[in-house]
Amino acid sequence: FPSHDRRARHATGLMEMVISEANRKQKMLVLEPRAYKDDGMTDSEIKQWYERLGFEQFQKKWGARPCLMLKKPDCRK
Repeated sequence: FPSHDRRARHATGLMEMVISEANRKQKMLVLEPRAYKDDGMTDSEIKQWYERLGFEQFQKKWGARPCLMLKKPDCRK
């Protein structure tokens, strides 16, 4: 997103839509949290953002590369 749109929650809203669809279809999401460019959030900040959305790192060692995170589907009906 352009710098003037940052912190406007566009990415959060988009991810919430993706998570909602994955929950509806009972699908697990897997991703590698990485910074897109040097002018935005760091890898660590992005990882924390995904954690707030319910993703968890699933390797046994923190700092393992690649860092992979998953979000299990919400089973509540």
